[in-house]
Amino acid sequence: MSDEVLEAYMRRVVEANREDPEGILFAWQGGEPTLMGLDFFRKALAVEMRHAAGRPVRNTLQTNGLLLDDRWCEFLARNGFLVGLSLDGPREIHDRYRRGAGGASTFQKVHRALRLLGKHGLQFNVLASVARETARHPLEVYRFFKAEGIEFIQFIPIVERMPGEPSKALGLELGTPPLLDRTEEGEVTPWTVEPDAYGSFLCDIFSEWVRRDIGKIFVMNFEWTLFAWIGGEEPVCYLARRCGNSCIVEHNGDVYSCDHYVYPEYRLGNVCTTARGLSQTRLCNSREPERRPCSQKSAADVMCCPSAGATVRNTASPSRRQASRSQGAGQEGMRAQQAMETAAQSAVQGIPIPSVDPQNTTRVARAQD
Repeated sequence: MSDEVLEAYMRRVVEANREDPEGILFAWQGGEPTLMGLDFFRKALAVEMRHAAGRPVRNTLQTNGLLLDDRWCEFLARNGFLVGLSLDGPREIHDRYRRGAGGASTFQKVHRALRLLGKHGLQFNVLASVARETARHPLEVYRFFKAEGIEFIQFIPIVERMPGEPSKALGLELGTPPLLDRTEEGEVTPWTVEPDAYGSFLCDIFSEWVRRDIGKIFVMNFEWTLFAWIGGEEPVCYLARRCGNSCIVEHNGDVYSCDHYVYPEYRLGNVCTTARGLSQTRLCNSREPERRPCSQKSAADVMCCPSAGATVRNTASPSRRQASRSQGAGQEGMRAQQAMETAAQSAVQGIPIPSVDPQNTTRVARAQD
């Protein structure tokens, strides 16, 4: 990322979020953001502070953990980063889909990163991918995380498509997102999780969690669902009435309204060249229940929306693996703990769940990838 893009990115995000009482959020993901090196992040934080002009700033980092060491963790802790660590479970499960160069195991390095995060007192959660084989071992995965002392967990289903002609023309190894009115590129990869298996995976974990771990372990998938059920506003994009509030800024400044749509036909604009539009700002802030597809929003929609958190990426090409995922590093905000406990106890006892006034409950934890 050039200095010009970095300056424009910081300036635009600060402008868009100047009225946000929770402060300004910068979310760093990839690719793998630690490949940019510590010097880049030192420079980025200096630019943040200059543009923020005293307003509170928060940073999140989603990482595979392979490059984390004491120097990295000292820097992240000193600057209050919230870290998301990609870890899929115990060694045999994690290594099935997360192999390094030449097929080498990555588990030991990621497990070491987990220990370093704890050693330096960092706030972190675990982002666990659920692919086809992983889905067959729900309690093994969950109990491993419990044994490791992990308190915040997010599960994401891996759904990837085989490439059709449009994808091959772009030089991609996987299919681009399907359009709702078309059926091409619908065949999924052999490692894609099966729908029923993913549902069973979550249900099995919920059955154990709801009886033993309420208030001790926070599974984002369950908290988001509850918060949406009690009438909370937009806990995560796929439960919201409309999407597009977490735009993506690529290393060259190009803007996309969703990290599932980082493809040429969905480019919205560029932080260095696209002008703001007040009409689009009003549209993006509207509370009408319209759910306009992300790909139809303009660049001004996502860059001017005060509720939008912009995620910066360091990838140069859309040919990366496309996982069906939510954004991943978070325990930001407050939790709807009282409501969760009430619902969980009711579920255990087999009695109807009482209605809950969301105005009288605290907000559920939100994740950012």
